[in-house]
Amino acid sequence: MFVIVGTIGINPTVFGLITGGLSVGIGLGLKEIISNFVSGIWLLMEGSTKPGDVINLNLLDSSSEAFQIAKITECGLRAVTVTNAGDHSERIIPNNLFFTNQITTYTKNHNIIARKSYFGVSYGSDPNLVIKLITDVVTSHPEVLSDPAPSTMFIAYGDSSLDFYVKFFIQDVMGGIRLTSEVNLMIWQVLKDNSIEIPFPQRTLHIPGSVDIHTQTVQQNPST
Repeated sequence: MFVIVGTIGINPTVFGLITGGLSVGIGLGLKEIISNFVSGIWLLMEGSTKPGDVINLNLLDSSSEAFQIAKITECGLRAVTVTNAGDHSERIIPNNLFFTNQITTYTKNHNIIARKSYFGVSYGSDPNLVIKLITDVVTSHPEVLSDPAPSTMFIAYGDSSLDFYVKFFIQDVMGGIRLTSEVNLMIWQVLKDNSIEIPFPQRTLHIPGSVDIHTQTVQQNPST
C-alpha cells in the first residue's frame, strides 16, 4: 500500500498519519454507536423503559430546572424519545445514558406520585387547628387520592413562622405542577377564611442602653 502511495506522489508518512487518525475517529464513532445499540437491545429485553413511562430527567439533563418530568414516547435501538412536561419539547436521549445512569421512574409499577407543599403561619396560630384545616381542604380536592391519605406535618419553628408541609398523592403524574398550584391556592384561601396569618420575614433591632441620637444639619453656601 505504501509503495503504491509513494509511486503516485503522496508522502507515505503523511498518508500513514491521515489513515491512522481516520481509524481512531471511526473507532470512537463506532464505539458510541455500538454502545447505544447494545444498550437499546438490553433495555428492550428487560422492559425497564417503555413508551408511556414517566421519568425524571434531572440526571440526564444539564438544565437548572429543579424538577423535570418527561413521558417516554418512543424506544429505539439508538435512542429514547421523551416529551418534557414543562415545555412539551421532545428530546432524543442516547440509550447508553439510560443504561449507565440511575433513572427515577414514576410509572414502573403504578401511576401514583407524592407531592409536598410547604407553608408557614404566624406564631399566634393553633398548630392543631392548622393541621386539621389543611388536611381537610387538601382531601377535598377531587384529584387528590384518599388512599394514601393526605397528611399535614408541623416540621419546624422558623424565624418568623411555624412551618408545615402537607403531603398528598395524585395519579396524574404529568400534571403534578398544576395540581400543586391548585392545592397552594386552596391552602391560602382556607387560612385567609380562618384569619390565620401567613407571615413574612421580620427583623427586630435591639439597641442596648439608652442612645442619644444627635442630628446636625449642615447648610452649604450656594456661593461656595
